[in-house]
Amino acid sequence: MKIRPTDAAETDSPSLNINPAAVGPESGYRPLLESMKQGFCVLEMLFDDAGNPFDYRFIDMNGAFSRHTGLVDAIGRTARELVPDLDPYWFATYGRVALTGESIHFENHEPAMHRWFDVYASRLGDAASRKVVLFFNDITSRKLIETEREQLLRQLTVASNRLTDVFKNAPAFMCVLRGPEHVFEMSNERYRQLIGGRDHIGSPIRDALPEVEGQGFFELLDQVFRTGETFSSNDMRLLLQRHPGSPAEIRYFDFMYMPLRDANGEVTGIVAQGVDLTDRKIAEERLRLLDAVSMATRDAMDPQTVMVATTKLLGEHLSVARCAYADLEPDNDRFTIRHDWTASGIPTTVGTYSLDIFGTRAASEMRTGTVLVIRNVDRELSRSDGADTFNAIGIKAIICCPLVKDDHLVAMMAVHSAAPREWSSEDVALVQEVAERSWAHVERVRSMEALREADQRKSEFLAALAHELRNPLAPIQTGLDILRIAAADPAALEKTRSMMERQLRHLVHLVDDLLDVARITRGKIELRKENIELKHIVTSAIEASLPFIEAGRHDFSVRIPDEPILLNVDPTRISQVISNLLNNAAKYTPPGGKITLKALHNAREVEITVTDTGVGIPQNRLADVFEMFSQVGESTGRAQGGLGIGLTIVSSLVQLHGGTITVASDGPAKGSDFVVRLPLHIDDKPSPSSISDRAPDQPNQTTNLKILVIDDNEDAAETLSTLLLMDGYDTRVVNDGRSALDMAATFIPNIIFLDIGMPGMNGYEIIAALRKMDAAKKAVIIAVTGWGTDSDRQRTREAGFDYHLTKPASYEDVQALLMQATSRH
Repeated sequence: MKIRPTDAAETDSPSLNINPAAVGPESGYRPLLESMKQGFCVLEMLFDDAGNPFDYRFIDMNGAFSRHTGLVDAIGRTARELVPDLDPYWFATYGRVALTGESIHFENHEPAMHRWFDVYASRLGDAASRKVVLFFNDITSRKLIETEREQLLRQLTVASNRLTDVFKNAPAFMCVLRGPEHVFEMSNERYRQLIGGRDHIGSPIRDALPEVEGQGFFELLDQVFRTGETFSSNDMRLLLQRHPGSPAEIRYFDFMYMPLRDANGEVTGIVAQGVDLTDRKIAEERLRLLDAVSMATRDAMDPQTVMVATTKLLGEHLSVARCAYADLEPDNDRFTIRHDWTASGIPTTVGTYSLDIFGTRAASEMRTGTVLVIRNVDRELSRSDGADTFNAIGIKAIICCPLVKDDHLVAMMAVHSAAPREWSSEDVALVQEVAERSWAHVERVRSMEALREADQRKSEFLAALAHELRNPLAPIQTGLDILRIAAADPAALEKTRSMMERQLRHLVHLVDDLLDVARITRGKIELRKENIELKHIVTSAIEASLPFIEAGRHDFSVRIPDEPILLNVDPTRISQVISNLLNNAAKYTPPGGKITLKALHNAREVEITVTDTGVGIPQNRLADVFEMFSQVGESTGRAQGGLGIGLTIVSSLVQLHGGTITVASDGPAKGSDFVVRLPLHIDDKPSPSSISDRAPDQPNQTTNLKILVIDDNEDAAETLSTLLLMDGYDTRVVNDGRSALDMAATFIPNIIFLDIGMPGMNGYEIIAALRKMDAAKKAVIIAVTGWGTDSDRQRTREAGFDYHLTKPASYEDVQALLMQATSRH
């Protein structure tokens, strides 16, 4: 490393024109040269033929020469002799001085000697002289100190930059305050965020943060500056204004005030640094609140308990005036506040309101789940957009959290402040979370209530079912006893037979209702629609219900338009709907009451109304009458038996036809109106066959055909066989699959009645085997089963059955099938 000339440029330094005699060994200056601490020497430059300096010889030197160079016995010897690897820089520099006579002052490092030199060089003598005089110092120690100092300065700079970066980017807030007035000298980004970005550098802290006055923090700064002792504290509470014009917020900190000292140890300032714990504290308090909500609602058994607990906990936590929970009404335009918690002196708002009180835009947004956040009612809302409504109940700031489930607004939870309030994002998130949990708990207990009610209804239904089944079974049992005792009394036998048939029909009706409910519940019910006039359906329904109406001595009237009213419906099912409503009217109307069946229509639908003067329905039960196991008269003490499933079936059947059914009643003992609405069918004529004008079945023709009855129920098989024998058929009975195959092989039946649900080989397996036998290939095989849906019929048809007979079947049904079967033989 070379240092260029320090005091004078190489080309500008004038020659000293030193007289050689003045510095020679005999000079009078010699004692002065020897006393000098500087090194001194005289060089003779050596040049090659081209005039380039390549070495120099030492001619004279003082005693300090050896101390500064470490060279001894140098007089008369050349530099290359003494230091073979000497840097050529020295030759070039001194050669230029000798040739030009220009003096030079420079510093240079000689690696071969491991030394730094501070050199002053000048030509000795006139222009012809090739001698150069040097005054120099070994400055190696100084240079090492300078190098170390430079390294230290660089390290300090790096460390300072690092500290600055740490200061600026520290996760803690930091600031430096100078002097007893605590003037802001610098601060990091965290600190600026903490105080809302307000200007503060250069200002005393009391001027920059006036809202902190009186909270003890300024006094602590004064104490640290005065005593020089560090102060630290944890979980300190501070009211701080974070946004211009907004109220002061509560913040929590861990912080430290640390004194700064000058070189004399005097306190000149304070470093303030700390961590804002507010978010953590809010999160902890939020978790505690949510835990409290869970604890308070965990064992709740009704929705009101949930609402009372959650609104109180949230309202007190946020220190608001009111906290309310509301459900949306079915019309989706109104909401009902079921419960609200209020602070002392704040009125309740329980009641039903229109969503429009929030304003059209806000109401629309809330339906999609957008939270309504109003920080200042007077500033953010116009009078027509809800400001007047909110001011009337003392609300100045609001968070209203809507709950949308399956694209429908279902509930809301709101907090109200009596003064304008700068709601934080944490406040909004907390209301949302509590609202979600409240709704979940409310729905949970509502589901539990529904399950308990359903369980109770199921128990009541099972009890009613047992009762209803015993009712027909008891007279049937009695009838059997009469048949045994009065075998010789034809009148008694006929009367008993008629009674047993009625009870059996009642039992079959109960079973049919149960099957309908099962099919409806599983979505398996199938409609056989056809185009038919309403009057035919009504006639069929009246025929079925007239005995019940006449038994009650009711005044019954029918008002149906004369013109044809065409429907596309399953006539059996719609007749069942009307008959069920008429039966209920007869059942729940005291003797001698009035029942009316009327129909009206317009261009799109027909309206069928059954009106009675019966027991009526309380207003709070109108919504329940179509639910499973509900009975019209149970709430009035006028229950008339039954399973409580008839109206459920009616409602489901009407809905399956694209219609609606409603009920109205003015209350107990004031009768009821059931209204069925069905869509009209416009473009087709009635089907050729209808309920009332279908051709009656032809009477059975006795034949000598052979019939095989296969059923594991021995009683059922024997009774069917007996009836067939009485009609002149040749019959055989077997009760299992293997016996059926053996019998078919020898008996060679023309017709086979085959039960589907048998143990061992079932009906499907038996028919597969029969169809492979020559003895049964041409037989007409009739499936006998309790399953009668279209899909069941399709399955038996695909299995190879010719006909499908649904249990329990009357003998008339059997005869009708036999008539069709005989036509094939």
